[in-house]
Amino acid sequence: MRASGLSALDNCHNFTIQGGTFNVGTPTEQPQSDFRFVNLGDLIFLDEIDTQNVTLLIKRKAEVLEIQRYRHPLLAQLFGFSCSSGLDALIYYDDMVTICQIRRIHGQSALASHYVPYEMSRHFKAAELYWKETTGKSFSDLPGTAWIRMSTGKLCLNIGVGFEQCWSIQSALQRSTQAKLPSLKLTENELHAKLLCALKLDEFHDMFTFSYRIYFSYGLPSSTKSITLPSIWIPSDCVDFKPGQMLTLRFPNHLTSNDIHMCSWTGFGLRHEVMLTGWTRVEYQGSHEHLYLGLMSVRLRLRREGNVMNWWLSQQNCVRKHLQNDLADVPLRLITGISFLCKLDPQLDNFTLRGTFMTGVPSDPVYLFLFSPQVEILDGQLTVINPADAEKYYWAFDPAGLHQLTNEVAENIGLPTPEFSIELSGPTFAQYEDAMIREFHAAKGFDPDSQDATIAMGYPLVDIEAMKRSAREASPHSTILLHTS
Repeated sequence: MRASGLSALDNCHNFTIQGGTFNVGTPTEQPQSDFRFVNLGDLIFLDEIDTQNVTLLIKRKAEVLEIQRYRHPLLAQLFGFSCSSGLDALIYYDDMVTICQIRRIHGQSALASHYVPYEMSRHFKAAELYWKETTGKSFSDLPGTAWIRMSTGKLCLNIGVGFEQCWSIQSALQRSTQAKLPSLKLTENELHAKLLCALKLDEFHDMFTFSYRIYFSYGLPSSTKSITLPSIWIPSDCVDFKPGQMLTLRFPNHLTSNDIHMCSWTGFGLRHEVMLTGWTRVEYQGSHEHLYLGLMSVRLRLRREGNVMNWWLSQQNCVRKHLQNDLADVPLRLITGISFLCKLDPQLDNFTLRGTFMTGVPSDPVYLFLFSPQVEILDGQLTVINPADAEKYYWAFDPAGLHQLTNEVAENIGLPTPEFSIELSGPTFAQYEDAMIREFHAAKGFDPDSQDATIAMGYPLVDIEAMKRSAREASPHSTILLHTS
């Protein structure tokens, strides 16, 4: 019998071998170490980390021992390390998979894809809390690697080794929601089906609402007299509507002026100061190679914006039902913010200009003042009033802006005329997410084309009749616009 044949007798007891010659050979001498010897065949290669850092760790055994000291389900547990000519590696307990693999597993489910980052973010915060309580320090600036532990289906952090810092990992996973979502294993094959059963209506809508902070942006003619928040933007390529139309989204008497956040005029190289008159004096301190550009915005406060998104997502399919068929596949964008932009030709020294344009003109500073939009409640809706461009600015010699220069005087001394534009913005969702909302509502026993789910959650209802009137005004083809039920 050859020596290799002895492997067949592994784990056997109380046996006798008679006859023959056996050349077992000399066993390989194991290196002296505080850790047990592990055969390479017993290891599973997960991923390459930072070879330089791993080598450094191996040379500094004290750091390896320090890593082994921390025991928590959300922290990787170091088993030992390998230091050989063929492999330098840290060896951890349990099977682990990468976050990318988990994302691929659930890539076909919009519901699971939204849920995974929330759950990982919760795991990260729990691990961070344990680390702070144990060490008295934060691990934000330490290198780290994030995995998913197969046995628990939860995030598993390897602190001290990795290409990126822990704060970067947290930033990629950062999610927050008002609702406390159910805890399910991320390695669950039927995660989509289990979420359909486990999630409540408010949990589902909160998760979708706070999943994205990606904003679209569309230009609007500066001559537009007023903009209602919130509204629905219809893309310009929708043939049955005039270019760049908005539909008024009415939630009567549910929003007040306190729900508006207004940012002052800002811009690269701009210094601004709001006067007692409500106007903003701006001064330019940057280079003169580019146009002077200032921006101010009016938008729903973040938390209130989340509420409005919840209200809208819960009944958008009902709204679509009452609009023309051509809008069935068109993304209806929720408008929650407005930005005003001011552009000025940089032919002058700066905004605190010296009067050197004409002979005999006094050498006094000239200041530019920009308007602040007025927000009013009209018919129960938040309405931003947009004045004519000529009423959005003025020049003055005094820094308080109490004595305005007339447009004629400003033109005579060569002061430039600011150019204004308007941009609308709001959160955007993919079309497949609309289908996910329909599926979830149907799974909970609600008609996706009704406002039943909205009523069940106690959300304010969209005024469908007002939407119809707004749609008639926006479309030249009003006879085919409305769905009849």
